[in-house]
Amino acid sequence: MNRLIWYLSKLFISIWLVAAFGLVVLTGLLDSLANASEISASEEGGAFYYMWLRAPIIFDQVFPFTLMLALLLTFVALIRRNELVALQGVGLSIFAQVRALAPVVLAVSCLAVMIINARVPPSVQALNDWGIGEYQGGNVSGEDPLWLNDGGMFVRMKGRENLTTLTDLTFFQRNDEAQVTGVIWAKRAVYTGNGWALSGLSSVAVDRVEPAPAPFDYWTTDQTPLVIDKLAADPRNLSLRDLRAFASFRGSGSRPSVAYRVWFLKRLTLPVTALALLLVAAPIMQRLGRRDTGTVALIIGIGLTFLFMIFDGIMVTMGTAGAFPAWPAALGITVFYAGLGLYLWLNQEMLR
Repeated sequence: MNRLIWYLSKLFISIWLVAAFGLVVLTGLLDSLANASEISASEEGGAFYYMWLRAPIIFDQVFPFTLMLALLLTFVALIRRNELVALQGVGLSIFAQVRALAPVVLAVSCLAVMIINARVPPSVQALNDWGIGEYQGGNVSGEDPLWLNDGGMFVRMKGRENLTTLTDLTFFQRNDEAQVTGVIWAKRAVYTGNGWALSGLSSVAVDRVEPAPAPFDYWTTDQTPLVIDKLAADPRNLSLRDLRAFASFRGSGSRPSVAYRVWFLKRLTLPVTALALLLVAAPIMQRLGRRDTGTVALIIGIGLTFLFMIFDGIMVTMGTAGAFPAWPAALGITVFYAGLGLYLWLNQEMLR
């Protein structure tokens, strides 16, 4: 059994490395071509540097697909070498095949979690500083402003020139009864180390609310550029440590805390998702016919993978918006696919 595990592990890893590398490079190349004009006009780096920064982000997005594709192609290789027939002939059931592949699948998925956790956040921050393509403005814009609750005062910002410079800010001052007492606009805010120096100021007091707000030209706050950068980032692009912190963070930020909780659970349970995909892949690839090449089963498996990614994305999106609790949003589709895999496995065993 140990020799079988070693053989299947080597076969799976070799296929997965090729699939992951090829898909990441191809997607990165197409992405760089789509932003070629901005990259060529920039003095900070070229296309290869852009692809290098985007690689961890693309890897995170395509990992479930590359994992399932590698599993399917591993079984296709066994089918075309007539090795799957031999495995079944010596009494190795679907459960035994799953058990043989489970260690390497868990190892690869745990490695993916570590790579994503270590490389995605700094890559996203570098791209935000560069301001290329979708990262222009550091995830803050007029269409998608960043809201903060700072010291009982609501702050809205609509732009970022760089990590230490904010633009188009609005401060809504409130009294102890949570009534808005006045509004202050600032065209620009520059971080000085202890707070933000404001310029281009204008203000207005709200009628019939006393006392009127006092305008200010310096925003003293604990909101550093790094904190704002993380609050503005997509939760998917944060580290597990930051996701855990923001999941229990109250009183600041545009997104509900459940958005960070969903992605914390999603990242942490990636090995569970990998096992669920393995449970689906193994039974649908049991093709023992003399002339069966596994092509039809491969197509079915790829189709099921696309459906998984689509519905998983829908569940996560609704979960981050607060429509679902964190656990169902993060693991709902995974549990469904695990159940589907168990059903297919039991159905295959009954047909024998």
